[in-house]
Amino acid sequence: MYRNDTSGRPGGVVAERDPGAREDRPVSHKHDNPAGTGARPARPARKPKGNRIPQGKRPPGPVWRRVLVRFAQGLVGLLVLALLAFFAAYMMIDIPDPNEDFQAETSLVYYADGRSELGSFAVQNRQLVVLDQVPQHVQDAVIAAEDRSFYDNAGIDVKGIVRAAWNNAQGDPTQGASTITQQYVKVLYLSQEQSYTRKLREAILAIKVQRELPKEEILQGYLNTVYFGRGAYGVQTAALAYFGKDIEAVTVREAALLATVLNSPATLDPREGKAARSEAQVR
Repeated sequence: MYRNDTSGRPGGVVAERDPGAREDRPVSHKHDNPAGTGARPARPARKPKGNRIPQGKRPPGPVWRRVLVRFAQGLVGLLVLALLAFFAAYMMIDIPDPNEDFQAETSLVYYADGRSELGSFAVQNRQLVVLDQVPQHVQDAVIAAEDRSFYDNAGIDVKGIVRAAWNNAQGDPTQGASTITQQYVKVLYLSQEQSYTRKLREAILAIKVQRELPKEEILQGYLNTVYFGRGAYGVQTAALAYFGKDIEAVTVREAALLATVLNSPATLDPREGKAARSEAQVR
């Protein structure tokens, strides 16, 4: 708005401010801060450079490594399940009554003089002996042939089982893993059935028998029940059948033969021919 200047100033006209008019002022960037503190505005987040992985996350890794980890986890899971199943079976299986036939002795019949033998009869040809009657070299030969870890294992030989499984996988089906305790249990309590169920029962019973009986009693029972061929059950009858003498008189070489034929009397008995003699010598 303009008015005449009566103050006598040159020009005579001055500008008069309108009270209702809005005054335009220069914009100050310091007012952009909503807090009004004069601090700098926040910078935008930076994008990760290249293939950088955000913090807190790991790369998935090679496929083969993930497959291997999964396989290992599955294997551990199966092992845990197998151990739980074995423990459950161990708690459920009790030691049964022994097979009476494997505890019976041969009955001898004599003439009236009480010295001359008339005959004998038996379900199994056996004469029981105590372990003290069996020479130490006979005991050692049997243990060396059938179960070298007999005095150290807990009824079963885990290393022997793994070794036998590996050898069988390599094409050697003759490799066995049964301990003396397992063989004794199989003869005294179980049948000759070939099944995984029977093998499981055999292993569990072997562990239980080993926990209840001393090693000497187990070895004595084994030597009195195992079959040596020629119709002879037990080491005393085997000594008579093979050498015509009592077990106390058996020599080291004769003991080695008895221990050898234990594995397979039908194929390792020297009386069966040249092939059997050669096989027995190799073993």
